[in-house]
Amino acid sequence: TMNTTAGAALAPAENAASQAPLQQPQILKIRRQISPEPVKNTALSPVPTKHLQVLKGIFFTRDDTGQASVQLEFSQQPAYQFVKIDDRSYQLSVQKAGFASEKMGLPHFPPGDFPGITHVLASEQADTVEITFGVEGDQKMTPVTRKNMVQIDLKAP
Repeated sequence: TMNTTAGAALAPAENAASQAPLQQPQILKIRRQISPEPVKNTALSPVPTKHLQVLKGIFFTRDDTGQASVQLEFSQQPAYQFVKIDDRSYQLSVQKAGFASEKMGLPHFPPGDFPGITHVLASEQADTVEITFGVEGDQKMTPVTRKNMVQIDLKAP
């Protein structure tokens, strides 16, 4: 008797389903528009910039002899001004320059065992990048240009 009751309960549902018209899924037809000019893939295009120089990186390095230096990487060989501000700081300025990323504007601190320098701080002022170097004591800093890098050597007096 249980099977008959279950069968009777299913019968009305089957009848209702068979009486309802089947709905066909709607297929949308998309009309393809062809542009007379090729579409430029802007995702891969370089971002236009007003800057001739772009500061890409700040690195604390040592050569084989242990000589400490700070290396600044630019997009191409930069023209710059390098001045001693006071006994504890120097500044390098590059006109018509900007940052590759906002991270360049954060303070950069050398490793704990890096002698002579306390910090490097880059900032964008209009179309000029100014990089300030904090030094310990009477450290001397000397810039040397190597292709797209400016290497600033540190020398104790």
